[in-house]
Amino acid sequence: MYGNNPIVKSLNQCTDFLISLSPKSNVDLFLNELNYFKIFYTTIKIQHCIQQWSINNLNSYQTDNTRYSISMLHSLGYLFDDKYLNNQILENLMIKLAEQDEKYFYQLSLKIFFELKKCHWLDLIKIFEKKIFLKIINNDQLFYVPVIHLTPTRILIMPKEKTKGHRAIRYLGEQDFSLVYLKPDPPNIYFNDNNQLLEYFQEIFQIGLEFSGNHYHLFGASNSQLKDHSFWFIKALSLEEIHQKRQLLGEFHQIRNLGTYVARLGLWFSKTDPTNVRINRKLNE
Repeated sequence: MYGNNPIVKSLNQCTDFLISLSPKSNVDLFLNELNYFKIFYTTIKIQHCIQQWSINNLNSYQTDNTRYSISMLHSLGYLFDDKYLNNQILENLMIKLAEQDEKYFYQLSLKIFFELKKCHWLDLIKIFEKKIFLKIINNDQLFYVPVIHLTPTRILIMPKEKTKGHRAIRYLGEQDFSLVYLKPDPPNIYFNDNNQLLEYFQEIFQIGLEFSGNHYHLFGASNSQLKDHSFWFIKALSLEEIHQKRQLLGEFHQIRNLGTYVARLGLWFSKTDPTNVRINRKLNE
C-alpha cells in the first residue's frame, strides 16, 4: 500500500504502534511470524482525543516562511500535532513569535524538527519560553528553497536547502520554487519497480503537491537531477499556468520530441554562478 491509500495516510502520521492481541494463543501465532523482533508484554489503557489538523491551523501564520516552518513540523505527524493541537499555550507562543520575527521562528522550528526526532517527549513550551540564541547566517549569493521528500508512503517537508541557484530561479524568482526528491522508505535502498508504486508517483507528478497552503506542479529538472531523482516544482494552480511559465523561458511548445523538450528545458536548471551584471535599458521618448 502506498501514500494514496487511506490507511497509509493515517498510519504515516504515527511514530509508534501498539498492537493488541487476545487470547494468548493468537499472540503466540503472531510471534512465530515475528521471531526476530524484541517483544514486550504489557497492559496499557489509552484514553486520548485525537484532534485533526486543518487549514485553520495554517491560517494563523501570515507569511510563506512561517507557514513553511509550521508545515515542516506538522509533517512529523502526531509527534508534533499532539503537542501543538492539545496545548493552547504552545500554539499562542508560536503564533506570537512568528509575527515578531519570521527568520528566528524558522531557525527555532528547525531546532525543534531535529530535537523531536531524538526526544519524543520534548517540552516545546520550555523551548519557546527561553530566549535561545541562534546564529542566523545570511548569504546573498545563496538561495534557500523548500525541500520535499516524496516516499512511497509519505510526503515529508524538510528543512530548506541552500543552493547557488540556476538561471530559471534568477529569472522567475526563488519564492515560487521547491525542490522535490523521490526517496525510498527506510530501510530500503532502492525503489520498488512495481506498477502500483509507479502509478502513485505518476499521480503526484500529474496533480502536483499541496503544502504550506500553496499548490505546486512539476516544472522541470536538469540532466544530473534526473539521475538522483530530484525535480523542480513551482507554485501554480493549474497545468495551464505551468505552461505559461515555461513559455517565459523559451518557445518550447515548438519542440515535438519529448526527450529534446526535457533536455532543452533542463538547461535552465543547471547550477550557475551569478554574474552580478545588470543591463540598464533607456526608453526612447
